[in-house]
Amino acid sequence: LTVYYPPDLRGGTSQSAWEIPPNNAYQFGWYVWQRLNRWPNNGEADYKRNIHALRPYMTPSCHRSLEQEYEQRRRRGELDGRTRGMYEIPGRGYRPGESVEILSDDSWLVKLDLGVEEHYAGTPVREFYARYPLRVVRANVDADNNPWGLQIDCLEGEARRLVTDPEGQSSAEEEAE
Repeated sequence: LTVYYPPDLRGGTSQSAWEIPPNNAYQFGWYVWQRLNRWPNNGEADYKRNIHALRPYMTPSCHRSLEQEYEQRRRRGELDGRTRGMYEIPGRGYRPGESVEILSDDSWLVKLDLGVEEHYAGTPVREFYARYPLRVVRANVDADNNPWGLQIDCLEGEARRLVTDPEGQSSAEEEAE
């Protein structure tokens, strides 16, 4: 039995044992998605290793989809020598009522507003803000390999580029990324 509780218990809490609060689904999605998309040395090796290492945190269909995406990107030469990092846009982390849509007792749509930076041979090649609509599902999996009891079911639609104003505040969504 996994019990999810808020990090600050000063005000107390009351919830059903089976309930997973939206902030837990968000934190799980952010943690796994950021790790998957962190390529500190070389995207060709790092991305492949991340897909394999994070397999317990993905549904089988998502894992297959990511492996296919990896192969397509590798064949097009998009990964070799490329580094990548993702970070939460300041002020755009978890927002109650906005960041997570509860689809059912066992699934959530997590909206991650993230900054992405990519470099090739130390030279910046891409930097953008995007909203990633990540599907998170409850999973009956081996707790030793996945203590969260949740899995990423990949994106629910396309990531959308976010437009920012001169002060860096994100606003309306733009084209798919």
